[in-house]
Amino acid sequence: MNRHKARRNLGPAGWILLIAAVAAPAGAQERINKKLPPFNVDVMVGWDGCYRPMEWAPIEVLITPNLKDPFEGELELSAQQDDLTTMRILRHVATTPGFPLRVPLAAKLVFGSESCDLTIRGLDGRVKWRKTYDVSSFTGARRQVTVVGVKDVLIGVAGRAGFGLLRLPRRAVSDVDGEQGSVHVRGKVTRMLPVDWTGHAGLDLLVLYDADFTEVNKHQAQAVADWVRNGGRLLIVLGKNVPPAGSAVGKLLPFRPAAPRVVRLPVGQLKSQWGCREADRPGQRKLTPVVACWQLPRRLPGGWRVVTVAGEVLPPAASAPATGGATAEDVPIFVHGPVGFGQVGVLSVDPSAVGGVQGENVARFWGEPMGALLGARRVKIAQSTVTRQDDYNYQFELDPSTAAAANAVLEHLLTIPELRPLSIWVVIGLLLSLAVLIGPVDYLVLKRLNRLPLTWITSAAYLALFSVGAYYGVRALRSGSAQVRVVSVVDGVAGAGRAWRTSYSGIFAPISDDYRLADVREDEWFSSVVPTEGSWLYGYSRRNPTREITCVQREGGNRPASVPINIWSMQCLIGESPAGKMPFAAKLKRDGATLELTITNLADRPLVDGCVRLADNLVMDYDSVPPGKTRTFRRRLSRRRPWKECLGDLDRHPYDTDARRFHGDEAYFTLPTRRRTEAIEAYLSRGAAVVCARYVEDVPADFRLARMKGTYNHVRMARLVVTPSEGPPR
Repeated sequence: MNRHKARRNLGPAGWILLIAAVAAPAGAQERINKKLPPFNVDVMVGWDGCYRPMEWAPIEVLITPNLKDPFEGELELSAQQDDLTTMRILRHVATTPGFPLRVPLAAKLVFGSESCDLTIRGLDGRVKWRKTYDVSSFTGARRQVTVVGVKDVLIGVAGRAGFGLLRLPRRAVSDVDGEQGSVHVRGKVTRMLPVDWTGHAGLDLLVLYDADFTEVNKHQAQAVADWVRNGGRLLIVLGKNVPPAGSAVGKLLPFRPAAPRVVRLPVGQLKSQWGCREADRPGQRKLTPVVACWQLPRRLPGGWRVVTVAGEVLPPAASAPATGGATAEDVPIFVHGPVGFGQVGVLSVDPSAVGGVQGENVARFWGEPMGALLGARRVKIAQSTVTRQDDYNYQFELDPSTAAAANAVLEHLLTIPELRPLSIWVVIGLLLSLAVLIGPVDYLVLKRLNRLPLTWITSAAYLALFSVGAYYGVRALRSGSAQVRVVSVVDGVAGAGRAWRTSYSGIFAPISDDYRLADVREDEWFSSVVPTEGSWLYGYSRRNPTREITCVQREGGNRPASVPINIWSMQCLIGESPAGKMPFAAKLKRDGATLELTITNLADRPLVDGCVRLADNLVMDYDSVPPGKTRTFRRRLSRRRPWKECLGDLDRHPYDTDARRFHGDEAYFTLPTRRRTEAIEAYLSRGAAVVCARYVEDVPADFRLARMKGTYNHVRMARLVVTPSEGPPR
């Protein structure tokens, strides 16, 4: 009864307040839901924030949807790639409510890049989400990324990072041609390894430290294998896990590690060479020399080396150093050797298993395995004396040889009549003709006709006539079909299977248009390239981009979808991909200073000429080989200047076109090919030879222009590493 009276006594105002109180929680929750963005997106650049300017870097995008329904659309990453170009990368995405989506990408970032834009669009093309992310800052704020210099060493780690590996930067420096740099060690979760080889391109060394290979999918394993064969360096530390024999990583090894044995290592070596110390505090693990050591072969293919340690092999049931029945022998603890153009090393023991005090003092242990793999780049145990210029905040030094080589290739692409400036005498002649026509000629003619007041009309007509004539005259001089000029390098090792190709392409536009590319390989990685001025890049003088290319990126490739080019200009691109096969096959037989080359041209174009290079700059030239034919050349070796000296002409003769003419060897030292060149020089030092060939073709290398005709000029350089057999020539 009282409740009914209370309801009657509420009145209109009371009912309004009651309804508002009941509806408030639901309305507040609805407003909160409306404020939530459709996606939460996190971005991670490089290897834990480390990247190299002008090289491919991994970019991880983690999308957490706040939607009730599944979503399908397109992710767009836009970032400045070089001084003139912005690259837009498109990637198809599909999300499920409640499940985060990882989108692995790879991109090149210009030095001083401050931001990148991320956009998510639906299938209808409408923008669903957009945000700009800070990449770095030159205003004194905390940097989001670390720039890795040309003299620095970047080491990526997956799995565990034991035995003082993460402390290595505190006690070690890099040494490149006698100049010091910093050592960066950055880790990734094993399941987050890049799915494309370009994600590893900026690394000097990848360490798989007892990585759980069940977390590595086939795309990630293939990415590691492709990167190694293209010049990467891999160190595998065996612990509880070994690479599966059928995986792409397992196939890099010419052997299969056998079941581990119990080995007692010499305590003196653990202290002197491994940097270990006895436990000096309660709770620390005691130094124990008894470890499980995987069995590595003592005999391996040519080029592979075995490092042993004097140890004692204990019986299988042994679990303590005091156990009898030990057998003293040299135990293989580290093996390393070439795989394609890369290097692979295997440590048969987890060094952290020895216990004891493992701090910065163990950094010296990593010097031997890393030094064997890094080649010209060395890791030395020393205190860094490098002046970092505020961690490369304002300036960044390029490798002078790679910059000069790339500029030489680009200069060859840009050297076409249509891009040459008009002669100054033509301009002077036209201006003098216009002055004479408007001046004395116009005056004399109109005076004779007694129409001098018409000079206002005739002068304007002459100006209009000359303007139209100048426009169509220049257009006639530079009109015609589009041109595609290409310089490509194909490298292979005899018996190694996959070859690798790098191409520099220049597309000349007779008209302004969006140039579409056809017949692009699925595994091709395209990026833009522009000439560089000098050996230094400055963050405060970075140019705003004036060009833009759009690429579609999927697992295995980055293919252009849109290349807009302005009239009478050229857009240059780099293409990188595995090559199906070499365009020729070769066999060598050497007898002292005489060399016999048997070469078969497998291409459908003539092999113009070539040479064979051996160690100590010994060279033999050979002549042309028709398509599908085999020829044999017997000649004496002569000594020639080193490869790199061809780059010296660019500095010695900066204005002499004849002395600086393009030979093709310059393409061997550009940024995408230099590691393969370094690997070839290492092969030569071990007794191998490299057969070089040059093709000049009128067919495209990696693509053709869609929807329009074009002329093609393709200079293809090919190199094949071959081991000569000994014996007198036939």
